[in-house]
Amino acid sequence: MANEYTVPAVHRAVQVLEILAGSHTGFSLADLSRQTGIPKSSLFRILLTLEKASIVHLDRARNIYNLGMKLIDWGNRALDKIDLKTITHPHLVRMAQETRESYYVAILDDYEVIIIDRADTPDIWSMVARLGARSPVHATASGQILIAEAPEDVVSTIIAPPAWPG
Repeated sequence: MANEYTVPAVHRAVQVLEILAGSHTGFSLADLSRQTGIPKSSLFRILLTLEKASIVHLDRARNIYNLGMKLIDWGNRALDKIDLKTITHPHLVRMAQETRESYYVAILDDYEVIIIDRADTPDIWSMVARLGARSPVHATASGQILIAEAPEDVVSTIIAPPAWPG
């Protein structure tokens, strides 16, 4: 019943976007047509519509389609609406109760880690970390996890000794 109300052209557009999202180099119209099974004439109209909205970008020199910058804008807007604490807090509390350990949610701010939420163990012994507390990235397990996949130049900058005035 639900499929009766879907729009085939939108489904096709989403299919194209999923394929482009999985590519580092993009695809030509012919490649996309082969992968999706959408006829080139229909696919061209879908891509043209998406291109006009900056959802896809056509590299005219190579006739290759990639994802467009509009998706970054939409993604950032979606991220702005996520309240990380609201999402994570129930899980932190459950884990603290089940494992009798304390848990923290931390974010990276330049080269410091900021604790934005916590759930402490129900046991007498607990680590007390103040919300909003800042620590150097290298000095915390959270910081090391947050930079584990960072590019080498970022990690080098973080671990470089401070420049002394002189």
